[in-house]
Amino acid sequence: MTQKVLIRYKDRKFMVEGAKNLWEGRDVPGIGRVLHFVEVAYLLYTQRAELICENGMKLNFEEFFSKFGGDRKSWILFAVYYDLRKRGRKVRPGITESDLIIENKSTSMRIFVTEENTQLQLKTVMEWIEDSLRKGYKPYIAVVDMYGDVTYYEVSKISLPRISSKVES
Repeated sequence: MTQKVLIRYKDRKFMVEGAKNLWEGRDVPGIGRVLHFVEVAYLLYTQRAELICENGMKLNFEEFFSKFGGDRKSWILFAVYYDLRKRGRKVRPGITESDLIIENKSTSMRIFVTEENTQLQLKTVMEWIEDSLRKGYKPYIAVVDMYGDVTYYEVSKISLPRISSKVES
């Protein structure tokens, strides 16, 4: 028998209210904990949660995304979160709305989530890499293709020497 986490949406927050049955040894979010959108989406998609809205109505995964998913970024973030959880990683929402965090015993990773064919400004990516390194994270970029497949790239910052404009003859 699988336990279902009971989540209530109230005051613009998703809060864990309890759980039913036995969990089969898996981690249960603590009662009273406020969950991020992507965590709720994962629990609903894997049928490990029930979500009750302020009006008392239960929402399934599709209804949840229709009501709260709003933009394409939500789907992309969910695709990467789901992929990482499926691979057995302990992942949590990141510092910004476009990243996720994986913390292992040996290293912590920050993953910038984007979609293929999305134009990113180099300055934005460089600032994100610098911020990740400054906070002690190993930076990665996750690119989601049109089929929902995710490819991960490890990124780093390098400094290139300035080349003199004089040409020696």
